[in-house]
Amino acid sequence: MLVLDASRSMERTDIVPNRLEAARNASGVLVDQLPESYRVGVVTFNAGAMTLSAPTVDREAISQALDSIETRPRTYIGDGILAALGNVPNGGRSVQLVLLSDGNDTGSEIPPLVAADEAVARGVKINTVVMGTSTGDAAADTGTLQQIADVTRGRFFSAPSADDLESIYRGIGVRASRAVERVELTQFFVGGGLLFMMVAAGLSALWFRRTV
Repeated sequence: MLVLDASRSMERTDIVPNRLEAARNASGVLVDQLPESYRVGVVTFNAGAMTLSAPTVDREAISQALDSIETRPRTYIGDGILAALGNVPNGGRSVQLVLLSDGNDTGSEIPPLVAADEAVARGVKINTVVMGTSTGDAAADTGTLQQIADVTRGRFFSAPSADDLESIYRGIGVRASRAVERVELTQFFVGGGLLFMMVAAGLSALWFRRTV
């Protein structure tokens, strides 16, 4: 699940052409790294959280969801996490959230770290990305985003530029793709092992009947 901050601060132009457009582009880069069978969903958060696309293999639907993002006031990070988790109720090792924000939580109904605990309970990792270079009151809550990644066994990143962000998202996509390949390979060997055991058992039974 791509979980994107859609607060007004995402319109800032310290990242060219602006933070939101850079986030859209990087998200597309991440999706391009994934196998076609890998489902991706999109959730945004500002004064509330909204699912723009439930997890799907339809890459065009994902692209349209990213293009439809509109900014509004406020930054409800915790509610964004919870909305994303609502799209992946079964959890599991193959489920990850990629949460990007450039601000502080400004009043989520569910505090960010409480939402992170829910992710842990569902076996979902959260990779967090701090975007931009703002300081003072406008700076992102790096500490909380770091904690969210740590408690869910995800990874924390800082992206002060569009190039940094694209590199981070490409890396996340590549690692997720490799994880899928490892799962599929493991399933192949497990399935092959079971087949071998069944064949061996059948041959053993046949040999036993002959010797008797």
